Amino acid sequence: MHIAAALLGIHGGEPGGSAGAVPPNKGVYGLGNPTPRHLMRPLSADRPDTTESPYTVDAGHTQIELSFAEWTRKDDGPRTDTVDFLPINIKLGITNSTRCSWSSAPTP
Repeated sequence: MHIAAALLGIHGGEPGGSAGAVPPNKGVYGLGNPTPRHLMRPLSADRPDTTESPYTVDAGHTQIELSFAEWTRKDDGPRTDTVDFLPINIKLGITNSTRCSWSSAPTP
């Protein structure tokens, strides 16, 4: 697994093929047989509680995203301020179209 690459937002290689090429069958890859780097999708960042992406992580790979601290102010109704320290998203690609995700946003 390429945890360090995901943590740093580094992704090597372009998805295989040219614009008109038939996409490769990535259904053969899973936890024990990770998707090769040259067939991986571009990295789709889902910063904790900032963006939500419909894309999954390639089979057999891990993506870790975190922030140091986040401050949110809501003014609809009574004004509230929220501070989250070290919110984190961890995603594990199970198959080409399935991932397992864990998120945490500890609030003091």
